Amino acid sequence: MEIKNQVVSLELAKKMKELGFKQESLFWWNRQDMPGDDFVIQVGMHKIHESYGEPLCSAYTVAELGEMLPDLLRDKFGENQLLTINKRSNKNWYVDYGGFLEGIYFEADTEADARAKMLIYLKENKLI
Repeated sequence: MEIKNQVVSLELAKKMKELGFKQESLFWWNRQDMPGDDFVIQVGMHKIHESYGEPLCSAYTVAELGEMLPDLLRDKFGENQLLTINKRSNKNWYVDYGGFLEGIYFEADTEADARAKMLIYLKENKLI
């Protein structure tokens, strides 16, 4: 499996950085060589820094995103709703918290993107 299918997409990684998620991960998105070049995934074990005037952002892995997601959320009735992650028959990944978000779920081609979409929603709605 290619690493690009195991990490969050560039678009969602940028959104997560914008929302203030820590920029610490095993992989990150970076420009290949010079400004204007395509972004590539690089490996490193240090905090992200700026390069070529373009923002670098963490390319969180499925495991890193899993560590960030709460395993359960308490709904408006005080009941705990467990995190659910499934691969559907259409091959898309599906993430939700049962009845907590009342029909709010996220689906994506990769598990990393589905998890990232949920994290973004939770952060934007001050649930984490």
